[in-house]
Amino acid sequence: MRNTPFIVLQIMMHKDRLLVLLILLLSLAYARGQKVVVSNPLDISSQTHYEIIGQFDGQLLLYFEERGRIDIHAFDREMKKQWSKELHMVNKSAKTIGLVPGQKEFHHFYSFRESDTTVVVHDIYNLRAELQESYFVLKSSRLGSSFKFSTSTDGLHALFFQPTANDQLWILSYDYNEAFVSWEREFELEAQFDKSFVGVELTQKNELYLVLSVDNKRSRREEHQFVIYYAGSGDSEIKSYQVPTSDLLMNSGQVLYDEAHSRLNVVGFYSKRNLDQSEGLFHFTLSPENTDVKFTSYPWNKELEQKMLGASKSGGRGIDGLELQQAILREDGGILLIGEVVKIYQRRASFAERNMYSRGGSWVDFVYEDILLVSIHPDGDFHWNKVINKRQFSQDDNGLFSSFFLFSTPSMIRIIFNDEVKVNNTASSYEIFGDGKVNRTSILSTQYQQLQLRFLEAYQYSSTQMIVPSEYKGSLKLVQIQF
Repeated sequence: MRNTPFIVLQIMMHKDRLLVLLILLLSLAYARGQKVVVSNPLDISSQTHYEIIGQFDGQLLLYFEERGRIDIHAFDREMKKQWSKELHMVNKSAKTIGLVPGQKEFHHFYSFRESDTTVVVHDIYNLRAELQESYFVLKSSRLGSSFKFSTSTDGLHALFFQPTANDQLWILSYDYNEAFVSWEREFELEAQFDKSFVGVELTQKNELYLVLSVDNKRSRREEHQFVIYYAGSGDSEIKSYQVPTSDLLMNSGQVLYDEAHSRLNVVGFYSKRNLDQSEGLFHFTLSPENTDVKFTSYPWNKELEQKMLGASKSGGRGIDGLELQQAILREDGGILLIGEVVKIYQRRASFAERNMYSRGGSWVDFVYEDILLVSIHPDGDFHWNKVINKRQFSQDDNGLFSSFFLFSTPSMIRIIFNDEVKVNNTASSYEIFGDGKVNRTSILSTQYQQLQLRFLEAYQYSSTQMIVPSEYKGSLKLVQIQF
């Protein structure tokens, strides 16, 4: 008993340390038993590009490129780094086009110029980042070395495409498991690719759908239309379909092919006056067997506009800054649209604020606000809508830590985001069910952890687990969250 006062005194002296330790422990299991594991840091710079390749039997592979050097880093289930290996390309000036995970391998596509020829290479690596096979996808003296890249809906084909002179588009489908070119096309477009491109889809049957939005400007609103180009896997002919839009302009849109119902969906938000304001949604479908298109549109009602942050400033003419960020196919053929209010302001500093740190006397503000969810039936009819309130503000960071990540499970989806853009922060999740019911929960806190989470670059690898990169003071960490 004589030692008790001394023990109590020691505890009191270390009270602050114990409090910090307690906060750290609690923040790693912040809500409903989430398990959070953080990797050791990797040094990064403004020249660094990284990408999660995939999760393979408990091993996470990370693509890491800086100043022309490419390394593959491997992490175990507890996010401990296991090994690193440098990848070598056949040309020092080569640039990565895309990465595709396989079952027990991953595929690396890159391009370079050799004399007057563009070369595209396909390398196959095992899960130890050891080169197994290498193939030439193409060699061309007509094409540039910069390609746009996508994969088919079943992930078995790679799609390379590139706009060429005189509004021509070159496009190629490549079977990367069998390492051969399935087909190659080049055709003339009705508008400039970079100003009219909406989306492209390659189906399980190796069919191509390409969608353009032509004359999408206020001065030519009456002429605005969508043009859909279609090519079957064995067809050399490119078919085109025109879809008029009843004097509506596209504010933002996406293209989704529904394999279960064999049809292409084109959805988005429209405007009649100002492309920076969204006044409603549009939707139509098309398939080669049924080219009769039903174009449907629904204007936002006043109640919905009033729920959206800052909608009152629009004067009843739409929602400022609302853009379609993602669209999800429902099992019954319907679609869930997810929009977000995004506002970017460039402003000059006042005279009193101008100094050596003011970056030339101006800043760029990035403001990411409310999220709008709209569910529509397979026939395009309106089902339900929900507004999720949030506000994320940052300066001069290109919005890297703003917006949200969409986490999908069989019974619901989660919209996960930073509550604020700062280091000592909390992250939240909205759980959305098929009937429109919404629950909000807290995910974790980054208090005293030196983390700044980039949810836009997050990676989901199961119905309960995800990885979120964190960038803080030149340090990259990978944060594993298990629900």
